[in-house]
Amino acid sequence: MIRECGRILTFAYGASLPVIFTMWSINVLPEIMTNNFGFEPEFVAGAVSWFFSTYYYGIIIGCFIWPIIGKKLYKRTSLMIALVVTCLCSFLMGQSTSFVTLCLCRFLAGLMHNMNSVGKDFIYEFAHTPMTRQYGFSAKSAFNVISLFAGPYAGFLLYTYSGKDFATCCNIVSILYLVGIFFFIIFFFLDYNVEKEIEMDTQHEGHVDPEEAKTLVENGKKEELHDSMLTITKNYLSNSYLRGLIVTYVLNNAINKTVVIFMVMLTTMPWAMGGLGMTTKTFSLISLFSFAPSLVILFSAPLFVPKKMHYYTFIKTMILMTIFALIAIPSFRDIFTPETVNNWFVYIVISLIFWMNPKQFSPFINVLINNETSKANRTTVNALLFLSEIAGAAICINLMAPVYRYSIYNSYFISLAPYNKYIPFAVLSLGLLASVMMLRISDYNAVKKKHELEHVPQDTKA
Repeated sequence: MIRECGRILTFAYGASLPVIFTMWSINVLPEIMTNNFGFEPEFVAGAVSWFFSTYYYGIIIGCFIWPIIGKKLYKRTSLMIALVVTCLCSFLMGQSTSFVTLCLCRFLAGLMHNMNSVGKDFIYEFAHTPMTRQYGFSAKSAFNVISLFAGPYAGFLLYTYSGKDFATCCNIVSILYLVGIFFFIIFFFLDYNVEKEIEMDTQHEGHVDPEEAKTLVENGKKEELHDSMLTITKNYLSNSYLRGLIVTYVLNNAINKTVVIFMVMLTTMPWAMGGLGMTTKTFSLISLFSFAPSLVILFSAPLFVPKKMHYYTFIKTMILMTIFALIAIPSFRDIFTPETVNNWFVYIVISLIFWMNPKQFSPFINVLINNETSKANRTTVNALLFLSEIAGAAICINLMAPVYRYSIYNSYFISLAPYNKYIPFAVLSLGLLASVMMLRISDYNAVKKKHELEHVPQDTKA
């Protein structure tokens, strides 16, 4: 029991490190570009764009590379390589005086981000029961939620109290990676028999009997074929049940990342310019204090989902609450004044975006999809999911940024005030409604499939 808890917590902590790597600087990045890399104010936006895009480019390429590497190396070895290289990248970022070198380090770090491809598959190797695997996914999301919410405020404090020393901040992030590497070695190398764990996983999947599983492990090869990415994509998109789950997963993650960006701009923009006039510190504190209820939802959900509430009902509720918050936030400009807008009701509605983020229900979608995936294809499927999530976010942000800009600043749309500010949030809400429809189709096909299996004639079952 202690060993299992240690492995789950170590894996979850390791999975949260890429989130920390990304999120700690998000609120102070313009200052970093100006103070530490000498960019003039008019060039800061372009620098910030390259800072993030090089990391995402690395992630996208890594999604194609890691499934191939995963066939040659043990999963634990692949994850250890990624942790060590990213730790080194963070250190080198702090020593960089060239922006090009900084971006190259970011690209390499993105390339090493394999926790959402190899990592998800690795859960099935060291966790052997459905409940343990569910808690593995939930713990991963929990640590990610903490990093996602606390990271920006922690980064704000770190950068401020270090005297705005970028190198010191990067070194501290590297130390956090070293802690993860230390515990990873303990739980997945010193106290871990990889052949035995793979054998147990093979037995659990029911592909072979225990003796055959042992033989296969000793030979170093499974009797399953790895399908290509193209084949898996075609098969999954042709399956209406899986297609609904995948579209829901991708749409909600892409829209959530876009919503957070828009929300930061709208809430921190001065009231005279059409925003809510909040400070960056206030918004960071809202994010920070949102993680407590988020964790309560995340850890309590497996206790009643799917026992008392169906997967689809839970996910749909989260999405509809997000839509409510999306429409409510721009309405605060019409309801409150500059003197009254900073109140607890406004803070709670804004925090709903964080409470109801896709990290809350992605563990269930991951389980549903991975349960329908063969053991040999899990790494590839999870890589495709992560690739789709990152690519979807990039496309959504690129498409919605002009919508936001024109709806807020274009003279024609300004003439439609006060309704112009609702346009980008309404478009995003329509995307979430589309995901609800896809989820409903997926639920219908799941029920239909279950009904057909229950009514198969006995002679056919035999």
